[in-house]
Amino acid sequence: MRDPNAPGSNSEGELLFKAPADLPLFAGGPFGRFLQNTRLGGGTRRSFRHRIVMRALLAWPPLLLLSIAEGHAWGGSVAVPFLFDVQVHAHLLLALPLLFVAERIVHQRMPTMVGQFLARGLIPNSERAQFNAALAGAMRLRDSIAAQVLIIGIVYAIGVGLVWRTQGALDVPTWYGVRTEGKWQPSLAGWWMVCVSLPLLQFVLLRWYFRLSIWARFLWRVSRIELLLEPTDPDRCGGWGSSRA
Repeated sequence: MRDPNAPGSNSEGELLFKAPADLPLFAGGPFGRFLQNTRLGGGTRRSFRHRIVMRALLAWPPLLLLSIAEGHAWGGSVAVPFLFDVQVHAHLLLALPLLFVAERIVHQRMPTMVGQFLARGLIPNSERAQFNAALAGAMRLRDSIAAQVLIIGIVYAIGVGLVWRTQGALDVPTWYGVRTEGKWQPSLAGWWMVCVSLPLLQFVLLRWYFRLSIWARFLWRVSRIELLLEPTDPDRCGGWGSSRA
């Protein structure tokens, strides 16, 4: 049970969010706690760069090593050798690290953006409880284990098991597998691709969509609040673009 006397709560245990640091809509969550426990999350900017590299290494280098071991990294053993598969390199060496970098940037800026509602006095005291409820609801969704499990299920059952195998996998012999009598038979690198690399990319992407939906829901709930806007404010943003006295 939360201590009623601890910072961030009142005497009745109601959650109160006062400082921008208390508003981490894009931080935390089950996956974030997993990264913290495995030392793949948190820390300094330098260690953050190292973690980005480590996450990318989990997805791409095993594919290269397994392809070399099976003789499918280059040459004419298959129609599409691993080193010639530009799409995979773009996804795992460019898109995946960029998604992690963007998540870091959003995590740093989001608390300040949310905190502006309070810092600029846009939330009247009578509506503060409703604002806190909107924020608490967003953070509950962020920390939802069921939502994370659902995303993982969608990734493996639909993203990999259905969409990629029917629409993404090529019909010609490739480094990740071949089709024999209409049945796809993965190579060792192909197994790593469908069990680790591709699910990791799709999970991070779907988690982005999930977080954006949380943000949209939070803004919609805040839009139901009677904000203290001033149409005549010289910032032409109703007081949103300049600090209040």
